[in-house]
Formats: sequence, C-alpha cells, structure tokens
Amino acid sequence: MYFLELDNKEKINSRISVPLSIVTLLAGGFVFLLSNLNDIKGEVWKPLFFSFFSLFTVAFLISIFYMGKAYYNYRYQYLPSLADLDDQAQQLELYVDNLIAKGEVQAENKEEILELEIQRSLCEQYKQITDVNTNLNLKKLEYLRKVGIWVLASLVFGTACMIPVLFGKSDEVQKVKIIKSIDKAGGKND
Repeated sequence: MYFLELDNKEKINSRISVPLSIVTLLAGGFVFLLSNLNDIKGEVWKPLFFSFFSLFTVAFLISIFYMGKAYYNYRYQYLPSLADLDDQAQQLELYVDNLIAKGEVQAENKEEILELEIQRSLCEQYKQITDVNTNLNLKKLEYLRKVGIWVLASLVFGTACMIPVLFGKSDEVQKVKIIKSIDKAGGKND
C-alpha cells in the first residue's frame, strides 16, 4: 500500500497538465474578450456580454484557486532512511536488554523478541505513512475534480461571451472612396 500511494501521487500530479493547458488557453480567451470589449454595441449585447464575462471571470479565478490547492502544500511522508531504521533497531535492542536485566524477558528469547518488535515497528510506520499519503491523495483528487468543474464552467461562460462579441458588433458601414486608380501598366488613370 505504501508504494501504491506513492505511485498514485505521481499519477495524480501528471493529471494536472491537461487542466493547466486549458487554463492557459482560457487566459488567452480572457485577453481576447477584453480586447473586444469596446467593439460591442447595443442595449442588449453589452449587458449580456458583461453578465457572461463576469461569470467567466469568476469561474476562471476559482479554477486557478483550486488548481493551486490541488498542486501545492502537500507534505507526503516517506519511510525513514536506513540510518534512522538502524538507530530505531538499536534503541529496540537497548529496550529488550533492559527488559532482560529486569527479568521480564528471558535472554534466549532476545533475538526472537527483537525481530518481532522491529517488524511491529516497521508495520506501524508503514501504516501511519500510508494513511497520511492516502488522505493527501484523496484531498488532491477532490481539488482536481473541482478544477475540472470550474474549468468546464469557464469554457461554457467564455463561449457564451462570444455570442455578444460576434453579433453585437457595430453595424456602421464604412465607405471607401478611391480617388486615383493605377492601371496595370503602371500609369495613372484620371
């Protein structure tokens, strides 16, 4: 279970690349919509745009917030180093020696008791570390689900913003007057 949770951690971390790419594209859409803000005309289209744009902005910011929560501030736990495990084994041996000195344990059972205590200690550490890492992975997955929901909401509202941008453009006709023309031979026609 310990190694499975560490493997899950890596899989979960790799899952953030797709939402991060989409958020980057949404940021580009955000800038595009801002640049077209003054081109929207009409009593219906402008309020409609601002309504959708406000919802888009809120959903976009919430998705960024959850993305940060999904990626940062996780303190995964790992098994102690071999030096630390050796120190723990030596402390257990001193403890067993102390029990032998008190007469609570027979000396001929020392190796067996020591082996059982080391195994018990390692199992307890595996259990504690795995529990912590499992909870962190579940928490990270929950934030990634929220990122997905808010990225989808951003896409919907960003796409809805395009309706006023496309249909709310000014209907002003621009006339172009050609004063002088040039013929194909390079001469001027008057």
